[in-house]
Amino acid sequence: MLEATVEPGSRSQSVKPWSKLTTALMVFTLCLASTAAAVLLFNMQSKVDLRHTLRQLAVEKAAIHLVGHHNPSRNNSIEWKDDGDQTHSQGGLKLKRNEIVIPRHGLYFVYSQASFHVNCLTSDAEEGLPQPLVHLSHIVQRWSDTFGKDDEDSYQTILHSLRTACQ
Repeated sequence: MLEATVEPGSRSQSVKPWSKLTTALMVFTLCLASTAAAVLLFNMQSKVDLRHTLRQLAVEKAAIHLVGHHNPSRNNSIEWKDDGDQTHSQGGLKLKRNEIVIPRHGLYFVYSQASFHVNCLTSDAEEGLPQPLVHLSHIVQRWSDTFGKDDEDSYQTILHSLRTACQ
């Protein structure tokens, strides 16, 4: 209940107490504002956690740099070397049986670059005959024991490139 004093000589004013509807609307608005604040705080915390995870990934980079060497005994691939001047490995990545082994589960950004050195000059080229085309391919495949057996069908291609040289 609200009380009002009326001074003598002035008109009387009527002061109405808050209605139940007004009170309910005020409580609803306060609950809505509290819920919005809680959601905002939760979203800010989620963004902080995501930033922390991405920062941790950047700090704990797993990387490997290998050098390829032509080995005539390999039919479909080159032989990878990890013991050269420009090679390095960090984050637990290792070269085993000409494959990169990733020792633990996680999020990895896979990219690859292959540079080819091809000699296009042949004895036929000197006589003005067309030079033979050389097809160069670069394939990166992924294998996991969750794919099935340890055979060629268990590999999944994740990167593929094909170029032709000596045109």
